[in-house]
Amino acid sequence: MGARRRYRAVPPGAAERDDAGAADGRGALEAAGAVCGSAGEGEAGRTAGGGARREPGRAPALVGDGPERGRLEALFAGRPAVFTGYLRGIELAEAFASADVFVFPSATDTFGQVVLQAMASGVPPVVGTGSATAELVPAGVCGLHVAPGRPGALAAAVRRLIEDEAMRRSMGLAASEYARRFSWQALVLRLVELLAPGDAPGPVDVPRSFAK
Repeated sequence: MGARRRYRAVPPGAAERDDAGAADGRGALEAAGAVCGSAGEGEAGRTAGGGARREPGRAPALVGDGPERGRLEALFAGRPAVFTGYLRGIELAEAFASADVFVFPSATDTFGQVVLQAMASGVPPVVGTGSATAELVPAGVCGLHVAPGRPGALAAAVRRLIEDEAMRRSMGLAASEYARRFSWQALVLRLVELLAPGDAPGPVDVPRSFAK
């Protein structure tokens, strides 16, 4: 997969990236939560923090903003953690590509675009069993499933991926490949196939605005 570009564990607003991890010796970030405040993400942040405390040299990154952010910042006060705030475009893509594990235990999210974004970046996600997002993640192949409302099980899944580099890399590669099924071109071809079985066209010209 090559060397990842990583966020250093530095204060909010001062995140720097390099190809080797943090220059201060504390290591690069290994877990990422999604947008603070969506269902289950306070749990994701607390779990990522627990994993970081048990694994010296790791620190969580929480990407996004929302009502849980203040409580999570208080929880991580004095500990290595990065709160990036709201990101989009290249900065958001770099945040995904910087993570090794993506934690998203939401039980109410109806699709999980952020999960697909993580998978497309080669990052295996940890999601809630029985959730809509779990339908995007073949269990044990592209990521791990955990029962909702069980922070201990969630923390164990995160630690498993952090500690087992071979499994993490294998799942990351599988996740990246699987995410291709949800490209605009693949979805348009599938729609045409459903509307006109046996008469699907060749390559589909997807407008640039949709392809981004």
